[in-house]
Amino acid sequence: MMYLKPAPGRSPKIEADGPIKELDELSRSVPEDPSDLEGYFTRHLFPLLNIGHWTSLMLEEVRESEVLTFGAAAAALGAPKGARGIAEWTALGKVKGPTYKLVRKVDLGPGKVPITPTLDLPPFSALARVQSSMEPLLRGGDGRERMAYLGLDISTLGNAQASAIVVVSPQGEADLELASLSEPTFPYIPGFLFYKEASHLMPLVKQALQKGVPDESVLVLDGNGTIHPRGIGIACQIGIALDMPSMGIAKRLLWGRAGPWERSDGGALVSRIEDEGRTIGHGLRGDKGRPLYASRGHRTGQDECIAFAIDVLQGRKRSPTKLAHIVANRARRLES
Repeated sequence: MMYLKPAPGRSPKIEADGPIKELDELSRSVPEDPSDLEGYFTRHLFPLLNIGHWTSLMLEEVRESEVLTFGAAAAALGAPKGARGIAEWTALGKVKGPTYKLVRKVDLGPGKVPITPTLDLPPFSALARVQSSMEPLLRGGDGRERMAYLGLDISTLGNAQASAIVVVSPQGEADLELASLSEPTFPYIPGFLFYKEASHLMPLVKQALQKGVPDESVLVLDGNGTIHPRGIGIACQIGIALDMPSMGIAKRLLWGRAGPWERSDGGALVSRIEDEGRTIGHGLRGDKGRPLYASRGHRTGQDECIAFAIDVLQGRKRSPTKLAHIVANRARRLES
């Protein structure tokens, strides 16, 4: 049976509603004073993050003989790589309306006319604008002695989610564990991890500080810092928002091109990650196993991030993010 590619359908132009307009306006007024950022996010921006509503707004434009692919929905929202996140969000029941009209591209066939809507104010363009506005606030390493490392991670399965923080001393002792339970409020969209996780992780960091953890401790994220399309991943954003040193230690490469692997003085194999001729981070691995991708966040230097990642790879330091992952998984399983 021969498959005929569906003819292209309409390209309706959709006007943003009040909440999306508010988000767009807010993205144009990012505070220049870092001390105002925490309130900016927690009181104003995070409550406006509603990808289910954004997708439902487009579904209202789909006629009876038409369908909307997840890819077209993601592109209209300003996140072309976000199709999988929207599909997962829909499967969780967080998109309202005739969701049977939302389909995968591979499921297109006779009688299904795909539309390609455009949104006059794409929400992810606003979120990218916030990232770009924060980039000038990013500071380099200050050379201070590190009092502790705070591993942060989130474990999600369906509508169950647990967030965790583990405070690890420079000697490798796990001094404090904190966890909280919640429902996920935003899906994973490549390049926008901060908006999925920060509203759950930032309160845990504040709790740790209230329990006496030094504010010069380093936040270690299972995500990226400067290895990012706009040079400001979750490790940068959360560090700036809390004005704390931070670094990203990721398990896969989000952005950039890896150079040749070379043996470092510390024995690990190191690869420069470059973007348009600039070094934005480093890949590190042992002779066996998967690589890690280290990039600086706020108030840390790239050399410090490389040294820390090598110590973790070679077992001289415990991985704070791995410990946080274990705590988050345990908390989520106990709840379920």
